[in-house]
Amino acid sequence: MPFRTPKLRSVRGRVIIAMSFLVVYVLASYIIVEKYFFIKRKGNASAPKVELEYVVVHLDFKGAPPKLAYLESLLPMLKKHGVNGLLIEYEDMFPYDGPLSILSKWNSYKKKELRAYLTAAVASGFEIIPLIQTFGHMEFALKHPELGFLRENPNFTDSICPSSPMSQNFLEKMIGQIIRFHRKIAPLRYIHVGCDEVTHINHCDLCRQRNSTKA
Repeated sequence: MPFRTPKLRSVRGRVIIAMSFLVVYVLASYIIVEKYFFIKRKGNASAPKVELEYVVVHLDFKGAPPKLAYLESLLPMLKKHGVNGLLIEYEDMFPYDGPLSILSKWNSYKKKELRAYLTAAVASGFEIIPLIQTFGHMEFALKHPELGFLRENPNFTDSICPSSPMSQNFLEKMIGQIIRFHRKIAPLRYIHVGCDEVTHINHCDLCRQRNSTKA
């Protein structure tokens, strides 16, 4: 039998006791939560419902966007929970045409499948609201060397220069393509133009010449 000093045995004993208390604590916490939260919530059928006339879900296609077939399978569930609007943030997943095609990711949605999804959503009673970034969160566009001249700060791709007429021209073309695509499916009442988290502003010479504050 290996030799153990009394001190080591004492440390081992304290560890075992501490672990035992931890297991008991976790089990007790689970029982309490299960008994007084989940069961109570499940049986509380008389809880008042929140009634909202307009409920919009934000579909953000940045990063790893889901397949449109999967999104279409969610429509009945969203409808069941009172959702009647979809705020769709396309970024580089929209199938742009012409010179703007460089904005579309290699696996961007095809026009035919996107049209089919939007048609199904509209037929199910959902209003479509495109979210088109126009100030901050512009990495999907300004990361391309061809559009680097529109950056507010040449070293960062997040913010577009608001003082350049070329920025306005670019944004008009981008918004125009999305509007025309959607109008063939259903009228648009709203467009969300982003404008949050503009991390670089008032950096370039054009902006500084205006003598404006960051606000």
